[in-house]
Amino acid sequence: MKICKCLITSLLLVTCVQYAAAQGVKKQDGPILGQTTMDCSTSPFPGGGPRPVVDGATATVFRTPNGITATASMPTPVPGSYCYPPATLAFDPAAGPAVPGFPEAFSFWGIYFNNPDQCLPGGCSALDVLGPNCVNAQAGAVQLGGHIVGGPRLELAGHLSVGHGPLGPLGCAPLTNVEGADIHLAIAPHGMLNPELLPDMIEVPPGGGPGYWFPSVFEGSD
Repeated sequence: MKICKCLITSLLLVTCVQYAAAQGVKKQDGPILGQTTMDCSTSPFPGGGPRPVVDGATATVFRTPNGITATASMPTPVPGSYCYPPATLAFDPAAGPAVPGFPEAFSFWGIYFNNPDQCLPGGCSALDVLGPNCVNAQAGAVQLGGHIVGGPRLELAGHLSVGHGPLGPLGCAPLTNVEGADIHLAIAPHGMLNPELLPDMIEVPPGGGPGYWFPSVFEGSD
């Protein structure tokens, strides 16, 4: 079963890259960053602070006339070696708190800001997606994929077409400015897999804020 999942994910990555390459693409590569520095036992969620670069991890954005294709590859985080989102701040509190275990679940998200120059001071962030400034930044967040740990690496990929965007509270606008939008990719941890909660477990963002996520940031062109 693990071999099948890894093979399907690898084929999806190859397909995404081939599709993007055929569309006249602008390709951007970048590092994947770790969680904000914090003591997991003393804070309800990671706040500000520096993020370390994850060794051996990379993310890529392909900007095509039709949309954005994204991939991410990083070593699978060791259970218990990082901070887990709490249930109290989750979009779906009934899911319970994320806890260490095996296998663990991760989801892959794309956050876009069509008008990055209209983001709040300090740079585009979740405040521009979930707050009133979303109208100016024309921002949104969409789930691009999910992964159940079955090997030593997380391999994630997805595509967002122009004109498509968030459902519900995760933003206020579809993707419209492929070349100029700032794109933030993020790998979100959901803790030990609970089969009874699938597919919602990897389709709903975990609580606690973006400090728990593993992000990669790509600026748009002027």
